[in-house]
Amino acid sequence: MRIGVLETGRSSDQKVIDQYGDYPIMFERLLSGLMPKATFETFRVVNNIFPESHTACDAWIITGSRHCALDDYYWVHVVKDLVRKSYVQKVKLLGICFGHQVIAQALGGIVTPSVGWGIGIHEYSIINQPTFFNYRQPTLKIPVYHNDQVTVTPPDCQIIGTSEFCKHAILHYPGHAFTTQAHPEMTKAYIQVLINRDRGKTLSEESAKLFEATLQKEVDSQHFAESMVAFLSS
Repeated sequence: MRIGVLETGRSSDQKVIDQYGDYPIMFERLLSGLMPKATFETFRVVNNIFPESHTACDAWIITGSRHCALDDYYWVHVVKDLVRKSYVQKVKLLGICFGHQVIAQALGGIVTPSVGWGIGIHEYSIINQPTFFNYRQPTLKIPVYHNDQVTVTPPDCQIIGTSEFCKHAILHYPGHAFTTQAHPEMTKAYIQVLINRDRGKTLSEESAKLFEATLQKEVDSQHFAESMVAFLSS
């Protein structure tokens, strides 16, 4: 399987990239052990580098970004067009954070700013169980870092995971897409780096300490990665 990674954002700190990798590397690290025969190809769409068509790869991963799905950039519109064409022809889509939002908006949903930041390890109640998800616990814990979210889902969209803070946190578009507001590709150490970066800027010291406290929780990112692979194989 050839997986295209649409890179929609990138750290501005090269030292952070050197230590943790950029988003496409994080996804390859997360999934390659579960998909030894898959190949990953990055398209830096944030720099207007696009695939030839929506069928250039067997599936697409749309990464997180500091940008918003509502932004009026040319590349955002190109990504939305690729989402709509892929949806029609059932070229599978995986959306993470910004990717989760841009897929929803491209298909008729609504994205709005959250009331405050969602940062740290969030716990989501599992309210639906597609066959590929196959999770036997009532809640799932995954790293998050976001200030926007999907507030109205598109038609024919199933909510898998939800929380009081983020109602539409994990979504399934049967046969088409699997998306999450969370970041299964990010480690707790990487989230700590982001908190330190934003401490005293977009985050107060009090908020930063509250978010840091959640990093003591164990995460279920491995199960989420297994679900991503099962979705692509279903």
